[in-house]
Amino acid sequence: MIFIFMNKLIERISKKWWNEVGYELYKNPLSERAVAGLYSVLLEEFDEKKAKELVVAILEGGGPIPPKKEEKPTDIEKELDQYDMLTQAEKDELKKKHQDLDEDSWVKNKKSGNVYTVKKPNPETHTTPSKGEIEKAQKEKEDKPQGEVKQFPSATVKSEQARLAKVDELLAGQDENTLQRAEVLKQNWDQFVNAKTREERVQAVRELADNNLIEGHAGGKKIYLSPNSALPYKHLTGASGTSVSEEMNKIIQEEGIDVPMRGGAKDRALADMSGKHNEAGVVSYLFPSDENKAAYESTQKTLKELGGDEAKFDAINKKAADIMKASLPEGSQITGAQQVGGVGKTALAKLGIDPKVDPTDLIIQYKDKDGNDQIMKVSAKTYTDPKNITMKNSGVNNAGATYLGEIGKDLDAKVGELRKKYAWNDSMSDEEKAKQKKDLKQAYLGEFSSKMEELSKSKEGQQKLTDMWKDVHGCGQNVHTQVINKKTGDVQMKSPDHYCNPTPPFGVKFDGVKLVINMGGKDDSFLQVDMKTEDKGSPKILFRHRTK
Repeated sequence: MIFIFMNKLIERISKKWWNEVGYELYKNPLSERAVAGLYSVLLEEFDEKKAKELVVAILEGGGPIPPKKEEKPTDIEKELDQYDMLTQAEKDELKKKHQDLDEDSWVKNKKSGNVYTVKKPNPETHTTPSKGEIEKAQKEKEDKPQGEVKQFPSATVKSEQARLAKVDELLAGQDENTLQRAEVLKQNWDQFVNAKTREERVQAVRELADNNLIEGHAGGKKIYLSPNSALPYKHLTGASGTSVSEEMNKIIQEEGIDVPMRGGAKDRALADMSGKHNEAGVVSYLFPSDENKAAYESTQKTLKELGGDEAKFDAINKKAADIMKASLPEGSQITGAQQVGGVGKTALAKLGIDPKVDPTDLIIQYKDKDGNDQIMKVSAKTYTDPKNITMKNSGVNNAGATYLGEIGKDLDAKVGELRKKYAWNDSMSDEEKAKQKKDLKQAYLGEFSSKMEELSKSKEGQQKLTDMWKDVHGCGQNVHTQVINKKTGDVQMKSPDHYCNPTPPFGVKFDGVKLVINMGGKDDSFLQVDMKTEDKGSPKILFRHRTK
């Protein structure tokens, strides 16, 4: 019974001590601030004499032994005596000072240069801002409306707290530094979930980012825990993200908080941005309007943040623009250039572009040697391996009828059944989900393969396969293809008919993973059909042009 009472007493004192001095308890439990905080807590439980004895016992690792009169007082006892000599007003002022220190500290992020407040400065990430920088940041903070934020539902809060409660169990036996980082993680994650103002949420995310505890996801729905946390990276957000992680991502984007992306997500984001950077750069060099230059500067900034070699890609873009200019008819004068993505269906229709069949990414407006207005359409392909280029993607629900004709309708009718049989959800382990996805790919592509094999056996079927080949390559749309090798910087311009004269007969081969359509004759090119699956949303069929 006494043992239980002592455990509860120690637990109560520990919590009060933590609340009194915060992270100083981890940083330096023997500091003046930590000692004064402990003594203040013990005075609430015991008289002055007993409180002093316990402070000495706790900090020196012994029992509550009364000090011998003949011995000189220890440094700890001297500090406690000095604290006792303070007036109540001085004690209150000292306590307020300590509380203020624990609440907010102005810091400057070494990488971004941003100035803001945190609960616990991190020397690896932060430096001390100047007085002028603090004043400027304070003014910006005051000018920026904060206001209350919409609270997360109680069920969401309980779910988040349950995950946080398991952190200590998952990190049992870890070193002190790891456990200290875990406290930073728990405190700020909890603050974010329970925050009443936007400012509290922003500060919590900054703390998590500045202590290298989180990593981002290109899709914007997930926040992963970094290896620095020593926790399973999906522990707090699961496989598909939560409303909490989505809100974190939103704040990261709006506030420009520097959060590194996790491995594969970062690579995918960098690959995607290198393509956008190429399109924006080529357009800007072809026709340097204010709008085009601003768009390019924006992609340059993002590419750099993702770790891309901005200077290298800029040189490639300039080279690509020069090659495009040389591809125009002699005597042409460029009058405009624009990216097609994001202009909207109405604008595309005016340009005579149907995005379902037309692969155009860039449009160059020019006047020919006779002064007539003309356009050149370009499909931009930027790859690390130009021998493997994705030409088109399509949803699976009607891909059979779209590319195989009447014979493919039976395949479309089976899609729902296959997706139901090989469904996956967040309750499954990563291994279980991976198996379901693999089985769905095999089942669907196996069906697709059998239909194409059937087509390949007849003259009419061979014509349908030829039509499919031309369709996925965008033939008949008068589109040039720009192919860039990101590794070597090599740039090629393919004429509109480059991919559009395949040599039948077609042969079909499926090895259980990939589906390949080989041409007859001596052509070394072939078409590969793959399936791409996501945790959420419908799977897609990818058509890749491969060169041996």
